Amino acid sequence: MSSLHISPKGSAGPQHPVNRTIYTRPELGPLRRLAFAQSVHGTPRIMSNQLVLPFKRSTNPPISDAVQEYISKYHPETLPDAFTWDVAQWVSLRSEICSGNVHSTVVDSALKYHAQLVLMLTKLPVDIDLPFTYHHAFQDTQPPLSLSNLAYERICVLFNLAALFCQLADAQNRSNTDGIKRASAYYQACGYNAAGTLTYILDNALPAFVSSLTQPISTNDLAKPVIKALEYLMLAQAAECYWLKAVSDSLRNGTIARLSMQVASYYGLAYSTLQAAPALVASALPSHWMAHFQTKQHHFEAAAQVRKSMDDSENGKYGIELGRLASAQIHAKQGQESARRGVMAAVVEDINTLSNWIEEQTAKSRRDNDYIYHQDVPPVSALEIIEPANLVNSAVLGGLRDPQTALNGDDALFSGLTSWGARTAIEIYNERKRTIINNLKQLQQDLDRVASTKLQESNLPAGLEMMDRPLTLPPTILAKAAEVRADNGALRIQQMLNDIDILANQDRALLNEAYDILDAEIEEDEKYRKRFGSKWSRESSNDANEELISKAKHFSGVLERASETDRTVQDKWHEWRAGIETLSANEEVLNRLPLISPSSKSSSSPLSTQTKSHARILRGLLESLDELRRNRHHSVIRAQNLASTDDISDRIKLAALGLERWTQVKAEMFEDVLAEELQKYEKYRSDILMSGEEQKGLITKIEERNAQLLQSRREDPVNKNLDKLVKNLTAAHLKYKEIVQNCSEGIKFYNDFLHHLNELRDSCKEWAYHRRQDLNSLVENLELIGLSTPPSQSPITPSDDIAPTLSPPGSSPETTTSSPPASPTTSRSSKRDKLTPRSNSTAIIADLPPPNSSQWEPLVPVPATSSPVVRTNKGTTTQKAKRQSRDEEGPSIHTPQSAGTSSAPKPKRQVY
Repeated sequence: MSSLHISPKGSAGPQHPVNRTIYTRPELGPLRRLAFAQSVHGTPRIMSNQLVLPFKRSTNPPISDAVQEYISKYHPETLPDAFTWDVAQWVSLRSEICSGNVHSTVVDSALKYHAQLVLMLTKLPVDIDLPFTYHHAFQDTQPPLSLSNLAYERICVLFNLAALFCQLADAQNRSNTDGIKRASAYYQACGYNAAGTLTYILDNALPAFVSSLTQPISTNDLAKPVIKALEYLMLAQAAECYWLKAVSDSLRNGTIARLSMQVASYYGLAYSTLQAAPALVASALPSHWMAHFQTKQHHFEAAAQVRKSMDDSENGKYGIELGRLASAQIHAKQGQESARRGVMAAVVEDINTLSNWIEEQTAKSRRDNDYIYHQDVPPVSALEIIEPANLVNSAVLGGLRDPQTALNGDDALFSGLTSWGARTAIEIYNERKRTIINNLKQLQQDLDRVASTKLQESNLPAGLEMMDRPLTLPPTILAKAAEVRADNGALRIQQMLNDIDILANQDRALLNEAYDILDAEIEEDEKYRKRFGSKWSRESSNDANEELISKAKHFSGVLERASETDRTVQDKWHEWRAGIETLSANEEVLNRLPLISPSSKSSSSPLSTQTKSHARILRGLLESLDELRRNRHHSVIRAQNLASTDDISDRIKLAALGLERWTQVKAEMFEDVLAEELQKYEKYRSDILMSGEEQKGLITKIEERNAQLLQSRREDPVNKNLDKLVKNLTAAHLKYKEIVQNCSEGIKFYNDFLHHLNELRDSCKEWAYHRRQDLNSLVENLELIGLSTPPSQSPITPSDDIAPTLSPPGSSPETTTSSPPASPTTSRSSKRDKLTPRSNSTAIIADLPPPNSSQWEPLVPVPATSSPVVRTNKGTTTQKAKRQSRDEEGPSIHTPQSAGTSSAPKPKRQVY
């Protein structure tokens, strides 16, 4: 170190710069490692401090079987053995590039295999049912991904080609200039490179692969952010090689500073690309790779500031030099922080060596500036930015840009097959043909359906056909008549009405019988009440039988309302009887109705002539419409015949041969050919559409003419009479069903009501029996205490018209019992309506047998479809006069018979 020449303080004259000894290559930790390696091993090779891309490991797919099956299925005209050589070449090329060998000769094989894949994708579809299996490049623990996809095979081959370039670059000896040049070339654009391959993946292979996927894939090492980050990494490591060569060649400090800044920029881009990606994508790379990116970025930012500080020192800018060193120290500290996250030892050593040198140099430079130069130190933010100098780029290899050059004259595999794009275009054409034919058929059917609907709405041609026949009843009326005739029609209704009348009278008779029992008991009670006077202390009959009287009155009201309904049905029957009897007649009678045939009308009638004129014109219009429909049908048949013989395979293959050999043939390339060929079917569509327009005009004319025809026929008296008859018979059929339903409901009502009337009568009998027992006991007691009548009279013997005794319920007339039944069916209450006693009632009580005696003959319910059975009463002939008297006093009600054996709810008779 030379001596310092310092002018005395305050002396005049310029101050000369101080010659300081500095480390000219402070950031070169690798050179020190080189010196160590030379001293120990004698081999001048630098220790690696760069990252290496690993291969994506793969398994052998069943190429031969898949190709044979595909050709047999989709190219039946081709023998599968015709491509045996192609399959063998495919297997051989793939085995060579998947061997894992790291040698420059493998690069040519990889480029050739990629070129064959590109050409195969012009002949084969992406999916030929051939699965390709690859492991994750960075995570061996993940399961391999298997896809039947040629685009997947292509992108994985390119990824392994980039990894091969990276490994070849890492294998170079960067301790000399030639090794640095070769490593940089492998990394970037000179000849073989990794960055250019990754660029090609991003621009060509990856979009094609993504578009071929039908569902998302589970691997993330092929994601776009990952590939882009790896491209920046390759550029960064290539730029680092140029930086290393510049340092070794002792280029100017300003130049080295700019190269350092470019290296830091690429590492920063690699880190920021992954940082901005989703977490699942960013996790594709090992975690220490992110730390490596950060550490390298901060290392070269610090190195750039160091080199720039040297440049400032050489130019006498000692204050700025200190500012640069301060900035370098900040970046070095940041690099040391990120280096703690699993970064390789060589990188950690580099950043630590640089940081130590910066600290030492900062101390020396600050001391010199403080004692000698006294220059202001600018803040870090005020320092001039160091512009990066870029010497690398991502140029794509010629063998990737033009795959044909990679074949070196070899034949392309499967060149004899029709390209998949051309085959797809042929299938698209055939599918469009089918669609056109189906559309023509659908159009024809729609037009025919419109015509049929319009004719059906106008009742054509059936309306015209009926004009040539004698006027008869419509089939619907004949069907209704057959239905009425099968039910015996009017006879059935008359029988049902008779049954209702019988059932109603039987129910009324049963109600009158209950009234007679109550009347007889009242007369007997009044007789003894007059005899004993005030000593007759028991409850009067009018109070005791109030509940029975109330129920009897309720039932009487029900029967009265039912009788009103019966009369309504009778009126309805009388009103529609003639129409129903007409429907009940046999078909021969119906056909003999006074209907007149159109042919019987006078041909000289103006109305007949007008009707015939309308009919003749209408028939002509209908024939024109039928001709239109036949023409449409023939157009569809001709189009189908053309489609069955239409084959454009030769034309498509010829057009495919005209395309560039290495162009991936797609179906859309033949759109002009398809459109031109399909034009031949347009004339059939035009013919059908034109017939549709003609059909609209014809239908309008048909509707107008048919309206005129119908108007002329409506004015015909014979047609008017027929329409009136049809309407009457239709209404008669509805009324017939309505009356039958009403009668059925009436028969059911009276049969169900009979049960309730039987219960009422039995309750009256039991109540009268207990009253007689009570009466006998009371008379006996009054006689015993001397309050009875003189001995010449019999107190308990009824008068001559009353029977001596009354049998209890449940016993025969020969046996009697003094005990009442266990549970009477009725209860008594006070303040009941008084029922006026009637004469000769005691004889009725005497004539009544016990309630359960065999002399009481139960009424048999009448079925709805049979005649009722009329009950013959035994021992009740003495009450005939009274029942007749009551009927005369009350309203005249015609009530039909009903059964008393069913247990029905409270009767409800609906008016029908």
